[in-house]
Amino acid sequence: MNDVVEPLIKLNGAVNGTVHYLGKAGDKWLGVPTCIGSQIKGPCSRIDLMRKYADIDVQEMYPAGSPPRRTTGPTDTFLIGG
Repeated sequence: MNDVVEPLIKLNGAVNGTVHYLGKAGDKWLGVPTCIGSQIKGPCSRIDLMRKYADIDVQEMYPAGSPPRRTTGPTDTFLIGG
């Protein structure tokens, strides 16, 4: 896809960081960015509700600025909580 996307970027300008992250693997474009506007992705869940109803503390599992702290795989944790 590089042969398609790179001329489009030259013509229309650079894509934002999120589009770049989602659209490329290494140095290769996987698809043509087609969406206009923001590609900011919101959180997938309410961590306060996960803590309250499923007893899963996402902030404890993934502390800011530190490596993840979990003893089981994330899928196991979420299946147990569900």
